Amino acid sequence: TPKDAIRIHATANGYLAKDVSFPSGDVPSRVTITLSALPNSLVFLGQTSFRGRTTLTLRTTEQPEVRLAKSSRSNGFSIALTKTALKLERAVSGSGARLTSIDATQIAEDAVVRVETDAPDVEVRSKQSFDPVSSQYVLVFDLMRPGATAPSDAEIRAQLQSVAFSPNPDCDARYAEALRSRLGDAAIAEALRPSGGVTDLY
Repeated sequence: TPKDAIRIHATANGYLAKDVSFPSGDVPSRVTITLSALPNSLVFLGQTSFRGRTTLTLRTTEQPEVRLAKSSRSNGFSIALTKTALKLERAVSGSGARLTSIDATQIAEDAVVRVETDAPDVEVRSKQSFDPVSSQYVLVFDLMRPGATAPSDAEIRAQLQSVAFSPNPDCDARYAEALRSRLGDAAIAEALRPSGGVTDLY
């Protein structure tokens, strides 16, 4: 009928979805749809584990809209960043403490991080901040035992000061040289960059 229309829904991973419609009696033989890039990008995903606690750090170029969903089929959860492109420089992997595995994938308009944990009752605490140096938004997720309390800065520093340490310049130089030759300055700088989590103090 004259009121009927043909609607085309175009999607592609990493791009905004787009709809176009045509009257049923006037549909072109060829349709070209140009999709726009997503407004946000996930550019870093890392994890650190220490003293039974795991900290996940995500960095995005714009303030993200985050959805956290508990997995019904396994221990763990997923972090979905709405309208965010996955632009990580390297593949994601890692395990330790509460974390057993982690991976990231692009599902249409969302970047999704899947996290597997060592138990179904792992407690997840999150916070968000802005890094003015890199102009990036930082999301931090702490994975810990239920009811666990984070140690204070003073408690952490007291623990570190109680550890015997005898610095040796020659040993430090050899250690630094080995790290730079095997990892590279960029990887070392990324690893030492503060995440906003409790592990920074260590």
